[in-house]
Amino acid sequence: MKTQNIKAALFDLDGVVVFTDKYHYLAWKRISDEMGWSFDEKVNNRLRGISRMASLDEILKHNNIDLSIDKKIELANRKNEYYIESLNELNETDMFDGAVEFIRELKARNVKICLCSSSKNALFVLEKLGIDDLFDEIVTGNDIKLSKPDPEIFLTGAKKVGVPAFHCVVFEDSSAGIEAAQRAKMRTVGVGNADETAKIADQFIKDYSEIDIDLFIKCGRKKRYPISETSFIETDIDLNDIRHIESMFSLGNGYLGMRGTYDEYEEFPQIAGMYINGIYATEKYNHLVEFKGFAQEDQCTVNLPDWRIFNLYVDGEKASYKNDNIVDHRRELDFVTGTLKRRFIFETKTGKRLRVESIRFLSMNEVHSANIRFIVSPLNFSGKITVESVVIKDVKTNGKNYIKPVETFDEECFTEKLIVPSTNQTVFISVAHNVAADSYSVENKQNEQLYSYTINADVQQNKKLVIDKFAAFSSSMDNFSSMEFTKKLALKNKCQGFDLLLEDQIDFWNDYWKTADIKIKGNSADQQAVRFSLFQLKQQLPSINQCSIGATGLTGPKYSGKVFWDTEMYLMPYYNYTLPYSQKELLMYRYKTLENAKKLAQTFDAPGAMYAWATINGDETSVVYEASTAEIHLNSDIAFAVWRYVDSTNDKDFLYDYGAEIVFETAKYMSWRGSFSDAKDGKFSLNAVCGPDEYNCGVSNNLYTNMMLRFHLKYAIEIAEEMRDKAANKFEHLCTKIGLDKTDFELWRKIAENIYIGYNEKIGVYEQDDSFLYRDPIDMNSIPMNNDIRDLFHPLDLWRYQVSKQADVVLINFILGNEFTGDEKLRCYNYYEPKCNHGSSLSSAIHCIMASELKKPEAYEFFESTAYMDIYDFKKNTSGGLHLACLGGVWMSVVNGFLGFRHYKNGVSFSPNIPDSWSEIECSFVYKNNHIKIEADKKSAKFSLLSGEGLSFNVYNTEISLSRNNSVIDCIKG
Repeated sequence: MKTQNIKAALFDLDGVVVFTDKYHYLAWKRISDEMGWSFDEKVNNRLRGISRMASLDEILKHNNIDLSIDKKIELANRKNEYYIESLNELNETDMFDGAVEFIRELKARNVKICLCSSSKNALFVLEKLGIDDLFDEIVTGNDIKLSKPDPEIFLTGAKKVGVPAFHCVVFEDSSAGIEAAQRAKMRTVGVGNADETAKIADQFIKDYSEIDIDLFIKCGRKKRYPISETSFIETDIDLNDIRHIESMFSLGNGYLGMRGTYDEYEEFPQIAGMYINGIYATEKYNHLVEFKGFAQEDQCTVNLPDWRIFNLYVDGEKASYKNDNIVDHRRELDFVTGTLKRRFIFETKTGKRLRVESIRFLSMNEVHSANIRFIVSPLNFSGKITVESVVIKDVKTNGKNYIKPVETFDEECFTEKLIVPSTNQTVFISVAHNVAADSYSVENKQNEQLYSYTINADVQQNKKLVIDKFAAFSSSMDNFSSMEFTKKLALKNKCQGFDLLLEDQIDFWNDYWKTADIKIKGNSADQQAVRFSLFQLKQQLPSINQCSIGATGLTGPKYSGKVFWDTEMYLMPYYNYTLPYSQKELLMYRYKTLENAKKLAQTFDAPGAMYAWATINGDETSVVYEASTAEIHLNSDIAFAVWRYVDSTNDKDFLYDYGAEIVFETAKYMSWRGSFSDAKDGKFSLNAVCGPDEYNCGVSNNLYTNMMLRFHLKYAIEIAEEMRDKAANKFEHLCTKIGLDKTDFELWRKIAENIYIGYNEKIGVYEQDDSFLYRDPIDMNSIPMNNDIRDLFHPLDLWRYQVSKQADVVLINFILGNEFTGDEKLRCYNYYEPKCNHGSSLSSAIHCIMASELKKPEAYEFFESTAYMDIYDFKKNTSGGLHLACLGGVWMSVVNGFLGFRHYKNGVSFSPNIPDSWSEIECSFVYKNNHIKIEADKKSAKFSLLSGEGLSFNVYNTEISLSRNNSVIDCIKG
């Protein structure tokens, strides 16, 4: 499988495949008894996974004995003799139940199997049990020099089976073995010995029946989450997976973002996160060598006070996921209501049981509001309990204090003003409470670190203590008196009540799903994954303040809240064709930061505007200049997004007042950035650029960049001609403001007509750039797939290989697909996809789309990689936040891929081709103020006009026309 992550499984022997540890114990015990040493099971546990000599050293250390090396060798050899002698009793009952069957199942799925045992007698054991043929390769203590936790044994095993470490998983029962595997950068599964490995391994199993093999080989995770078509559910608390699951349970409303941390406060391993879109800090770069255009400052979204905390105490014991006193745990991210719900039973050491429930949401209608309800119900006693509602004031971002309190008030409700010194931005937070209980008292406390609202209650069995917490946030991003606003809003929400606020939230999401939903019949797991993506996409869409969406949005610290090209090319398509006007904030963000883009161009002595590759406020922050500064295709991507929106909505006011200026200013820069080359027969070349494929930097004539520029400049000319005719005054004013005259438009036309497009006649494909086809080939089996490999190669090595990070030529085959023939797309896909390691989370969606168009069998596999990338943490980095562009790619995979939706300058078209595991897809799209429902199965598609005047478009290469008089049309697949 192209998207398979587990390609080799490396097994320790003792305690993982067979139980020979008792024989080791008996041998060491015999030696110890002969020598008069202390030796027991506790000491023996420290010997797991390490060599014979290292084991002897542990025993000697325990007994405070020092021996000569000759004596050690003598005793180690004698121990081995005793061990081999005892192995005569070895039989099938000493094998780990289910291990052999599990290994055979892996082999049946083409997973390489390697034994990696520190024992020098491993082969003897395998032969004795008749399972030596189970392993493709065997590494024993005879093959290595260093003991675990050194990674040598596993790196040797990976080399023997010819699989990169990223694609290996290690099964171990010892902490030394798990550490060795992690140092080798392999996935880990702890087996059997919970005390040893459960807390440090990626996954832990008591037996092999716990593993869903098909899921496991895709991503290394042992089991699936519960399937629900309308929610995402967690039932088991996995301490090693907390940060990943926090990202999955994130809430947002475009203004506020909140990670899905548990209610109780624990300093580690949680990464609590509360953010306001656009509130950020800066930090100066200290360049050792500096050149013109280098970014001067880094930027990061600032973590705000952690207000979500509820600590519950009974008899001094705290309910916590870390204290082993929580049972029947369930958490649910409800897509229908836009809430995060949790419930569990708190069992104290004294036998008291309490039901605990919470529900939290960030208001979608009043985006400055956040609310939590916390409910405690004693089940088998009446008595005293304590609940602390806490606000952590002293918060850090990436370990640093970027924000600090300036004023705190506690009149009617807790209110605090904070400032970000590096940007001089201000933030205000207010928190109010409602308590419902028969008998309770409240105590308020605060210091520099926290504010606490403590409820001491006398509760009755089966009666509820209900605490509602209302938080309000505002900032200098808003255009009003913020401190007074937050206080009034928190108190207003308290007066209005939690139930009414929740009802308003439910109404919002009910209306949203009427337009935005995608319904999949035949596969509930895929339905859940698709709805999860649509839910998170809506949560991250800004509705005020002309902000944009960072690569992980407001779901975590990775990428520090920075905005990339992802927004225009992977997120905006979903918004554009479901709620088209909702994306206006994203477009206005680019207009708001246009002056920054012009200043960035000026640093290169260039005219026009050069948008920053990675930014929050519009200034460039990326120091990876060979990729970021070179990825000038961003300018054309933004121009393309302007075209897509205006063509879809006919919003000419936006175009004439804002969009045209963006398109013209970026066109000025792009026309300056290249030149007409005599060596290219006078064609216009863009040199020293980087396309979407970030493994290939500083190249010339990247196909994607050149073709997007051609589209960009043609569109700029079209806008100019239209404005001359329909908005002459605005056009004249704009040309004066920018400094444009007819020579600029003539140059743009000349470039558009003469831009260089590389095509190799011999191979029959479009050239990704001037050099890719001529680079050194590389064995794709020798490098990790589905993982960024830039840290594995010196750049000069990586740049000389024929390997790409993501869709590049394949991407332009999709975006401007009407400019290629079907045969050209097929040849490009067949040439470039095998050379792509899909190291970017953006890659699988585009390959799904083109594989579906070309009827490739791997289309659905690429969909799965896209849809489940965050759910099952395919790249092992979702802990830093959700891959939002990948979530946008889920919509694209379904609609552009399986429904064959295309939007070109001549209109829209569909060619449904749904996967075998689905029976039907139903969704809707909005185009030119027409709302149209689509219902497609394997043989046909039905289009229904829900609102609008009507539309003509192409389905299965046949023109159809929907109108009020002809509102439903059935199309049969040819």
